Amino acid sequence: FFLSFFASIGIAANLSSALSMGPSCLLFSAIALSVHMIMTVLGCLFWKKTVVDKNKNSTLELEDVWIASNAAIGGPATAAAFCSCMKRDLGKLQGRTIAATVWGVVGYAIGTILGVGMYRLVGG
Repeated sequence: FFLSFFASIGIAANLSSALSMGPSCLLFSAIALSVHMIMTVLGCLFWKKTVVDKNKNSTLELEDVWIASNAAIGGPATAAAFCSCMKRDLGKLQGRTIAATVWGVVGYAIGTILGVGMYRLVGG
């Protein structure tokens, strides 16, 4: 069923428009993801220097930050797959996978509400 649905959408698409706008969309996505990655690393380093060094009970692992970032960008499915690739600490693997999946779904819910609200606010 889904393949026929995707095929019908693809047939109705304007190929010349997609090819002319494709490179600029790809460039925008690459820039946005690069800025996100740089800010994530800098934020993690800043947090470790300011909070974790002062409070020894507080920890922040870069793996957890990458999983949260993946859940925010890719959603629950990609975050769970990303967790399964990180095999350094198998004791935390199940908890990280569950947390990434839950927060990915919460992100979908919040994003849907904000998206519909913005659509109605702008002129839908």
